[in-house]
Amino acid sequence: MTDFKEDLKIVYMKSGVKEIPMTFLFTDQQIFKETTLVYFNDILSSGVPPDLFNAEDKDNITNGVRNAAKAAGYFDSKESLWEFFVSQVRSLVLPLPLTPNP
Repeated sequence: MTDFKEDLKIVYMKSGVKEIPMTFLFTDQQIFKETTLVYFNDILSSGVPPDLFNAEDKDNITNGVRNAAKAAGYFDSKESLWEFFVSQVRSLVLPLPLTPNP
């Protein structure tokens, strides 16, 4: 699960902070724990799994998006900058191809 979280963090940083269009392809064969599906549910419902980033990561993210957020008309507060980051990562494409049972 740790590798999955680290990969997801990298994708989020590229998509949300560096504004690089990203696709995170994940197949049903790679679902190794039920918690992986919980992460996908969190991504679809709120944009970011609640325990993906620690406080230090969030500080780095908000500092990383500050200029772009200000240019987009967001206030310079942690909450507003985090909201901007989440809006950026919502453009992340997350296909989940499923294999039908024979």
